[in-house]
Amino acid sequence: MRRPLVFLLSAVLGICLFSSLGALAAEESPIRLEKFKAPKIEGAVNTDGKTTEAMWSKATVIKIPRRMNEKSPGSTNDVSGEARVFWNDDGVYVAINVTDRKQFFVPEDERLDEYDSVELWLGKLWITAGLNANNEAQARVINLVDMIPLPDGAVRVGASKSSTAYVIEIAIAKDYVQLFKGESLQQGSELEMAFGINNRYNKDDKANSSHYYPFMYFWNANESYALVELQ
Repeated sequence: MRRPLVFLLSAVLGICLFSSLGALAAEESPIRLEKFKAPKIEGAVNTDGKTTEAMWSKATVIKIPRRMNEKSPGSTNDVSGEARVFWNDDGVYVAINVTDRKQFFVPEDERLDEYDSVELWLGKLWITAGLNANNEAQARVINLVDMIPLPDGAVRVGASKSSTAYVIEIAIAKDYVQLFKGESLQQGSELEMAFGINNRYNKDDKANSSHYYPFMYFWNANESYALVELQ
């Protein structure tokens, strides 16, 4: 009569041990959905959203796919985007180019992320950026963990637009990245990064983040950030 009880206890203990080991392994070795390298390119960048400097043509290009299971809007509002990334001794640079034929940019007194805009996560640093009704760059910068104060010039944002597209240019000062990351930036350093595009389909509907890179990005989950190696 004891054998079934012993077997049951052994099975339960085995399952618990297996689960614990699995959780430990997952904690020590998070699965990275994407990895890419960002080149070091010297040169001054004018954050005006125009990306006319030669450095941008040499930057790493990342296509931002539509989020899984997100319904595709009609061709009159087909939205797509790509990001360009590089770094140098002044900081980390990201430009996000969005093709969008129906644009609804934020009025001055409403939430930026409910209108056409982009999002950049650099680890726990969360930047939402877009244009306002006056075609001026507008941004919100939040540190989700340490609440490190934002020094003047730590994050610069520029924007430009046409009738079918807009570009958001983001420069994050090296000193602030190092303060936020807790170590100096150098070749071989690794950063966690993700991109998003908020798309407002109609005037009366709030925007939703319909595009993500990595394509399986889950908001603020460490293992779903792309891992970026600085070359």
